Amino acid sequence: MVGMGQSLPEKVAHSVALLQEYQPEGVYHGCYSGGKDSDVIKALATMAGVRVAWNHNVTTIDPPELYRHIRRNHPDVVWHYPAEHFFRLLAEKRGYPLRTTRWCCEAYKEGHGNEPGTVKITGIRAAESPRRKADWREFTRWQPKGISASWMLNPILHWSDSDVWQFIREQELPYCELYDEGWK
Repeated sequence: MVGMGQSLPEKVAHSVALLQEYQPEGVYHGCYSGGKDSDVIKALATMAGVRVAWNHNVTTIDPPELYRHIRRNHPDVVWHYPAEHFFRLLAEKRGYPLRTTRWCCEAYKEGHGNEPGTVKITGIRAAESPRRKADWREFTRWQPKGISASWMLNPILHWSDSDVWQFIREQELPYCELYDEGWK
């Protein structure tokens, strides 16, 4: 396993190997948000030569700059639209999402690619939170309440923010302009 102390070339090689090792018989279900981590996993999947169908779940509250980035630089991504706008669910049905009641991810991010045996690729990184560091693995079974079991592959789980940005610069990957304005 590659850890946080490894060099970026070692992490890239490990991520590519993971993608090749867990390639399903069909295609991966690529979870593409339009953020920097998604840009990296998409480039790594290309480097690995694996088959991926890239999917973006529209939250209805993402900024227009993000949508422009996806449309301009990733026309192969399939967009999935929710049945209801985020603010309608917030105001009329669910209330504010909290750390203990995170209904928004379930409603807006986890609704596709849940067929049994599906392998999802995500850009989840342990550096993003103590909970992710403690709970997530590079390859793990994933079965949220009421959804069939599928699998999650997190090829950049052990990458730092600086690893992500170094890879983006070295590979000359386009990314959402909001990062240059200080947004995270």
